[in-house]
Amino acid sequence: MAKTRQHLSTLKSTWEKKVLKRVEHFKVNHQNYSIPSTYKYIVVSSFPEIISHYSELLVLSTNEFENWLKEGRTSEDFKIITDSFYKIHEKNYSDEDLKNLTKSGIIFGNFSK
Repeated sequence: MAKTRQHLSTLKSTWEKKVLKRVEHFKVNHQNYSIPSTYKYIVVSSFPEIISHYSELLVLSTNEFENWLKEGRTSEDFKIITDSFYKIHEKNYSDEDLKNLTKSGIIFGNFSK
């Protein structure tokens, strides 16, 4: 857990800082890029980092992003978007399925309600 917190701190002070600077640049210079001033900057990644849960930026996995688009972009809140996305999948796997996937190393973490 300490390594995860340290990694999150590093991401916030390096990666996120750079991205926020880029977002501010686009906000100030939006006309130079032919984008509206009300645009939403979204980071989409095949392997999003832990920062996606703690950033003021919207950081989504490619699957979360695709689902968000399909659902009509009903929210810009990370928790609402991911809760909606993972709720779709939770009914497909029993507790035993999830334990077996974790045991075999296919997924990492513990799942509980």
